[in-house]
Amino acid sequence: MKYNIIIIGCGISALFYLYHLQKINSNLKITILEKKPTFGGRIHSISIEGSTIDSGALRFTKEHKDLVGLLKELKIDNYAKLTSKKNIKLSPHLQKKLQKFLQKTSNKKYSSYPLSSIAKSEFDFDEYNKLKLWFGYDQEWENTQCYHWSKSIGNYTEQQYYYFPDGFSIVSQTIYNMIVDNPNYHFHFGEKVMKIASDNNVYTMGNKHFTANHIIFAAPPHYISKINGVEKMKPVLASVGCDTLNRMYAKFPNQKWFPKTVLHCSSPICQMVPIDEEIIMISYTTGKDAEYWIAEEQNGRLWKTLKKLVEKEIGTKINKPQWIKQNYWNPATHYFNNGFIPEETEKLSFKPVADEMWHIIGEAFSMNQGWVNGAINNAKKFIKLCDKNGLPNIQNTKEYTLKEVAKHNKKTNAWIAIFGYVYDITKWIPIHPGGDVILYGIGKDATDMFQNVGHSEDAMQFLEKYKIGELKNK
Repeated sequence: MKYNIIIIGCGISALFYLYHLQKINSNLKITILEKKPTFGGRIHSISIEGSTIDSGALRFTKEHKDLVGLLKELKIDNYAKLTSKKNIKLSPHLQKKLQKFLQKTSNKKYSSYPLSSIAKSEFDFDEYNKLKLWFGYDQEWENTQCYHWSKSIGNYTEQQYYYFPDGFSIVSQTIYNMIVDNPNYHFHFGEKVMKIASDNNVYTMGNKHFTANHIIFAAPPHYISKINGVEKMKPVLASVGCDTLNRMYAKFPNQKWFPKTVLHCSSPICQMVPIDEEIIMISYTTGKDAEYWIAEEQNGRLWKTLKKLVEKEIGTKINKPQWIKQNYWNPATHYFNNGFIPEETEKLSFKPVADEMWHIIGEAFSMNQGWVNGAINNAKKFIKLCDKNGLPNIQNTKEYTLKEVAKHNKKTNAWIAIFGYVYDITKWIPIHPGGDVILYGIGKDATDMFQNVGHSEDAMQFLEKYKIGELKNK
């Protein structure tokens, strides 16, 4: 049968979309293809010897309005306060200086620069390292673009965090329970999508075949990029990068040494977050530090190394825990790469290829990356772009025919079509790194030429400012 929609991925953005779509039109025929054996994505609570921990999403704040609103709607209120105060304090002088920095860099021109390089130019050596330690996420600090970080960090003073003692999965489980009995929703778990052929014919590793009018990609960009047949989405997928994270929990019955604050450390521990009276996230790391602890466990040195570093941080001896559990995610969260305007990129992700009924939703392209709230907010924006029947109805830009593009075939008046979009590259030609070879593509659909030349994945970011519309009836 032909479905109205195929959804690839079954994390919180997909679940939220299905939950709201059911209110609008419960008759749409939708199949959901999830490569994992269950739903929830990076919301994943696990049980260890009678205790529950969150291997992925853990905490939220009351400033996460979309998530808080959803919890109220679902009547979920069994969350509790989580230790939130940091051991790292910023002096009044540094707070004031940071505030000025955020105001200055909340300008789109700073989307072309990484946070780390701009911060080094604005703060002295000690201030820079203090801020980096205070932030606590080394990989994100080094890679994320300055503009979006400054816009999204919000109130830099301490906020109260909350968590679910019984696990964050209560949110995804509650939504799933409300939609699973819809006879028009067909869930397929353990089905990894391998190929998308013409006319939205989808093939899985399990040799199953599905087809639909629309495909919604509710999966991380790195997974989408590995699907055969989606090459036309590469320019959009290249607009975001990803961080790795490792949440390492440990249980210490009858302990008396847990810190009263969240400890930010300059050692490979990075962060220590007390969860309750017995469980602590004894190390919360990104990037190389996240990989370091995996290697220590593989080499049989995990507890020995961890004990030494923890005792150094807290200044007292500790006994071996009842258990230790690492939770490594790659990818874990996302950030916008330099040169991409986040607001424009999010809008483009809802219809990344002009001549395909493809759509991307989720945390990766949201304005609140790294949080469940971002995934929900992004899905809400997408729903608003659907028609009265709940089907995606997105027109990003003006449409042009290839005949219209062909009229602009001179160096002083040059249009070009790539991946279904039309660009006026007149001002780009003089600064094109490849020289005048670009002239061979003007006035034409130059998609094949663009791909065959071997451009880097971020090449399209330089063209985005010259985009004027979509190619009609390709």
